[in-house]
Amino acid sequence: SSRLMENGKLIVAETKCFSNALVAGYIVRITGGNDKQGFPMKQGVLSNGRVRLLLSKGDSCYRPRKAGERKRKSVRGCIVDANLSVLSLVVVKK
Repeated sequence: SSRLMENGKLIVAETKCFSNALVAGYIVRITGGNDKQGFPMKQGVLSNGRVRLLLSKGDSCYRPRKAGERKRKSVRGCIVDANLSVLSLVVVKK
């Protein structure tokens, strides 16, 4: 079977778990993704659901419009489940 999770987070996945013939035989790293409603995955959030975080300048998934602005935004955790619609992959090894 393929190695999919490492300490609860998605790091490296062998492509045996994917059904697409284009990625067969590759080892890929999952770098992010979106769920079915368009909420982005955030690295470091150890959940497979949505959480609301207070984000500021320098955080991924948020770009402030004013200096010092912070905003509570919904983001998805970094654990993959069936509710994801998009996964971003980087090829590690052929």
